[in-house]
Amino acid sequence: MSHKNRPRTACMIAYANYFTDARIKNYVNTLLKADYEVDVFALGKPEATMPGLRVFCLMPKVWSKRVLPYIISQVWFLFLAGVRVSATHIKKGYSFIHVHNMPNLIVMAALLPKLLGAKVILDVHDLMPQAYATKYALSLNHPLIRFLCYEERISAAFADHVITVHDLAKESLVEHDIPADKISIIMNLGNEAIFRPQPPRREHAGLVLVYHGTITERLGVDLILDALQQCRTRCPGIRFRLIGNGDYMSVVIALIKQYGLEDIIQVKDWVQVEKLPDYLSDADVGVVGMRKYYETYRNWGLPVKMLEYAAMEIPTIAPRLRVICHYFDETNAFLYKPDDSSDMAGCIVRIYQDRKLILQKKDSLKIFNQRYNWTAMEKEYLQIVENFEKDKAS
Repeated sequence: MSHKNRPRTACMIAYANYFTDARIKNYVNTLLKADYEVDVFALGKPEATMPGLRVFCLMPKVWSKRVLPYIISQVWFLFLAGVRVSATHIKKGYSFIHVHNMPNLIVMAALLPKLLGAKVILDVHDLMPQAYATKYALSLNHPLIRFLCYEERISAAFADHVITVHDLAKESLVEHDIPADKISIIMNLGNEAIFRPQPPRREHAGLVLVYHGTITERLGVDLILDALQQCRTRCPGIRFRLIGNGDYMSVVIALIKQYGLEDIIQVKDWVQVEKLPDYLSDADVGVVGMRKYYETYRNWGLPVKMLEYAAMEIPTIAPRLRVICHYFDETNAFLYKPDDSSDMAGCIVRIYQDRKLILQKKDSLKIFNQRYNWTAMEKEYLQIVENFEKDKAS
């Protein structure tokens, strides 16, 4: 095949499990529809893919509550990805490399392809300095956090373009001296091809709550359990579906036993993104437990699960945090005082006693989804890619 007729190729690099990461899958599916061939270099175990897509699982995920094991594993992943991506680029000639943080420095795995003419995108899913400050309870002035701000600037400077997930994240990156005109916002929305409203179900007396994603202390799963044990006597038909895993899972299992909630909670390990709606479709309400100290550390993490529930017109019980209230309000979500499991329990009881509240929120979520949807984000992304192609042709 001549170079002129060679298909366009793209590369994704992520220190994440591709098969359970909805954001990366959204990008890949967008590129496949645009007739790109896509290679993904990520974590986990190999699974079946689809025509035009190859997934290279370089190493398993490392779970740890300590900083050093994470840093070592990320450095090792950077080395492995750098070697594999460089070798494959020499054979295939990627049009561009799309690198997903954390860490940001993984963007350096694209060094050789960039030197050979490939464009590079840095996708900032999470604000790394704030994320590490939150995870390890470090001051924003701690030397490690200051170093991570420098790491963020260097990585963004290396990239040809930076993508981030919402307005507050862009605001933070600009505060860290990354040029605003280099940053695009592609929100982490549920892809309506996967996360879409389900047909109305037959009314029932109970209430099904759901949480999916990472199980960790800072995301407040223990607050959800505490709220459930407070309101279960007033809500005898309540059920809670917990989907995911993480470094806090053993504590969560112990709390379920301690509170005597085994009969109302179903625990399920990670499932592929495409299968998630099967576990969410009969849920009445999603629930988020993010702690207040996210704001203390200026960690503007808008819960992906909340956006996926919204795409399915499932309202969410969520804390009144700045980033959440930037996109949601009392018309389309059930908001409670952060870190207050009693206030969360009060929300649950009100919903249990008056299911019409759910229908009202669903109507408002229809309006939300008209404004915020993956179809619009997809067009924004393809415009970035098209600009790369124009630059290469000129």
